[in-house]
Amino acid sequence: MKRAGKEGAAGAGAAVSSLLVSQRGLQIALGVIWIFEGLLQAEGPKFSRDYPLGTLAQSVMGAPMWVKQSVVAGIHSFVSHWPLSNLGSVLLQVAIGAALVSGLLPARLSAFRWRGPW
Repeated sequence: MKRAGKEGAAGAGAAVSSLLVSQRGLQIALGVIWIFEGLLQAEGPKFSRDYPLGTLAQSVMGAPMWVKQSVVAGIHSFVSHWPLSNLGSVLLQVAIGAALVSGLLPARLSAFRWRGPW
């Protein structure tokens, strides 16, 4: 039985390192996901006026009371102009994705979306 020596270990390390993605590759992948998410947000039913208080508010039915109250309070500020708010969300997500793909926005800055109004 032949044991793997230094050549075997180096070969395994080379195989693992070839599977790793570069920082730029990760940035492009995140940008494509952002653009895809923005396009999903642009679905027709999400622009209807009854979407925020119908579909969106019903998604927290089994949640604790404090979660329901915070979600409904957050939704009410956008209800009167929901189609415009949704369009703004779509444009923002696609713009962030395009900036990531083009290299204008570093990948570590894309996490600010999670601290945003969503």
